[in-house]
Amino acid sequence: MPEKPNLIAKHINYKIATKVILSDIDLSVHRGEVLGVVGPNGAGKTSLLKILSGQVFCQGSVFWKQKDLKEYSEMQRAQQIAVVNQINDSVFSLNLQQIVRMGLLPHSSLISRATPDDTLRIAQALEKVGLTEKAQQTFSSLSGGEQQRGLIARALVQRADLIVLDEPVNHLDVYYQHQVLQ
Repeated sequence: MPEKPNLIAKHINYKIATKVILSDIDLSVHRGEVLGVVGPNGAGKTSLLKILSGQVFCQGSVFWKQKDLKEYSEMQRAQQIAVVNQINDSVFSLNLQQIVRMGLLPHSSLISRATPDDTLRIAQALEKVGLTEKAQQTFSSLSGGEQQRGLIARALVQRADLIVLDEPVNHLDVYYQHQVLQ
């Protein structure tokens, strides 16, 4: 018996004011599958990704692991779905390691302390995106590409089963575009 898809979207319809952005979209994604959404600027790609990750709700249904996404609390969604948005504020006065550490928040309580395992996972994620030497640098002082790679490291640390990347290679040079897509 074939495995059921982890992500299912049915009859997605989304409009802003009177402008139709998305109309009757259906899709499904199985575990381990990669789905790319392509189209011209303004076609609704970012809107679709926000709907699929539970950042925006609309007409239609989105199911994650056979449960309506609306039934998940924000914390439960964050435990299941990591998101790297296309546009991120870079006005943080935090350093890169602190930004990446935020990926642990969905799995922590308010009084949790960092464990050696947490520190190791952060270091491994920073190494994976080639930013080990930038860990103590303030996030706002990093280049656009370094910030993007740092946010991808945060998503990796989050341990989510679904990672939604909107324009993941934005600001990256060819070497890191290839690395991220791998």
